[in-house]
Parts: sequence; C-alpha cells; structure tokens
Amino acid sequence: MMWPIKASATQNERPSVRRVIGTSRWMAWIAPVAIFIIVALVLARRPLYTAADDLEYLSYFSGTSATLVDSLWSTVIEEPLWIWYSASLGGVLGPELALRVTIFIATMGLLLAATKLARGAWVFVLLAFLLDASMATLFYYIQVRNGLALSLFLTVIAFAGNSLVAAAVASSVHTSFLVGVPCSVLTHLTGKSKLAFAAGVALTAVGVVVVGQQLQQLHLGRRTGTYEWGSTSNANFYLVALVQYAIMLWGVWPSRRDEHINRLLRYTTIFFVTALSLTFVHEAAVRLVFVSRMLLVVSLGASMKTPRAKVAGAVWIGLLVLLVLLDSLAMEMSPDAWLARWEAILAK
Repeated sequence: MMWPIKASATQNERPSVRRVIGTSRWMAWIAPVAIFIIVALVLARRPLYTAADDLEYLSYFSGTSATLVDSLWSTVIEEPLWIWYSASLGGVLGPELALRVTIFIATMGLLLAATKLARGAWVFVLLAFLLDASMATLFYYIQVRNGLALSLFLTVIAFAGNSLVAAAVASSVHTSFLVGVPCSVLTHLTGKSKLAFAAGVALTAVGVVVVGQQLQQLHLGRRTGTYEWGSTSNANFYLVALVQYAIMLWGVWPSRRDEHINRLLRYTTIFFVTALSLTFVHEAAVRLVFVSRMLLVVSLGASMKTPRAKVAGAVWIGLLVLLVLLDSLAMEMSPDAWLARWEAILAK
C-alpha cells in the first residue's frame, strides 16, 4: 500500500482516554462515542432552511438539481459519488431526512476518524471541532457536502491507511480534495530525507502559485463565475493560519521520530502549504485551509502523550476561544458569527 498513514498505536501508546476514565479500553470508548452521537444528533436535528446552502442540498436530495456532464473532465469535477449518493438516499428517505442523516453520518465519521488518527485524544478533537468556526458551524451546518468529503477523507486514512485513496474518494464528493492527490505523491517522493522534504515544500509553494496563474482558463463546471480568481483573504486570515501551524509544529516536534506522527506531520505540512498557496490563486481554496486545520488538530492530538503537546493543545483551544470572542465582537452577532450560528442550530 503506497503513501500510508497508519493510525495504530503500539502497546505503550494506547489512547490516553483509558487513563482518564480509569477502566478497560473498550469501556473507555463508551463515553466519547456517546458524546459524539449527542453532538451529531444536535447538528442533524437543527431547523432546516436556516443555513445558506440548505435549499441547494435539498434540491440534490430531491433529484431536481441539474448537472451537465459531457466529458471525462466534467465527470470528475462534478463529483459523481455525491450525485449518486444524494439522488439515491433522497429517493429512499426524502430530501429533508436525507439531509439530516447526511449531517449525522458526516459528523460521526469526522469525530471517530479524527480521534483514531489522534490516538484517542477525543476531548481535544471534540473541543477543536466545536470551537473552530470552520468545522461544526460551517462544514457541518452550512457546507455539508464539504464536511461529508472531509469525513470520508479522514475515515479512509484512519481505517485504510492510504492518503492517496482517501483524496481520490473524497474528491468524488467535493472536487477540492483532488489537491490531496499530488500532496500524497509528493509526501511519498520526498521520503524521510529532511533536505528533499524542505525542497519539496518550497517548490510546492512557488509551483502552486506559478502554475495556478496559468490555469485561469480552466473550465470549472458549475463553479464558473461563482468564485473569483486571486486572493480575497485578508492578513488576519494568513496570520491565524501560520500561528496555528506554528503551535502544531512546536507541540509535535518532540514526537517527530514516531513513524505515525512523522507521516502525519509531513503530509499535513505539504497539504497546508499547498492550500495556503492556492488561496493566492483562487478564493475557493480557503476551504482547503479549513481542511488543513483538522489535519493540524489530528497531528497535534497524536502527540498528546508529551507535556509539550499538552501545552500546545491548551494554547490551540485558547486561541480558538479568543477568535470566537473577537469574531462575535467584530460581527456584532451577524448571522455569520460563530455564536449566531450555534443559536440557529440549537433553536427549536
């Protein structure tokens, strides 16, 4: 199997959740899974027609969304697995129930897969999921298809151990995950050589921007005209992204010789650099930076047995809380604020 990212832990690296609860390994998973189910149900049972993309998803599940497919390229970019899944599930359950089931499955898949990759650091994963404005209140509330793709991506990595296959499968639900394919190839090609890896990361950053600027004539299907070429992100966006990467790297560094963590770190770094570079080319690439945040969380979570990683995890959560407060003050409780979205989710 090529480009594997194995989530298994050795006998001495069992999930810390066992120590926290103080019982058997099997019993230790009851609490996190129960909490994950509650969170997934809360998100799935929220009022419909409140999120910006609800009508679009309901049209997919009702089979009334038309997609033009006239070539191999258009087949790839129009997400064939999503088209088949939404039409099939909607035909059986009806549009509204199908959307709710999808939110539940996507949330559970993300939380379970991320926890497995993070070697049982479920509290950290859960807090990051709930507090990060790009996770629970975006990917699993508004941009549900992106959330489902992210869940598939991490699930395949966690249980099949192959990031290349994971990216290919996830891209059939959301095209943006095609980026994960070259990231897997580059991670494999650079191997364990520090020099080759550093050169690969540097060339990725430059190459993405240079090549991306030559692709503006590329046909993007139904997305053509929806998003703009070029960057629409401000300096704060890039500052937060870089700070989060720095926190992860500082926390993970003492554990970098661990094979599982090393593979996660190398793949996460290449994916993060690729995603951040792409935001200078196309505004939709911002979503890829959001995806990379969960990879950062998983990488840091997998190192939680070390004191430095625990400090880094606390700093990460503290930063998310600060961002939530600043967001609420700046947006004055607009519908797009983190608190406002949670109010809409929890409304009866």
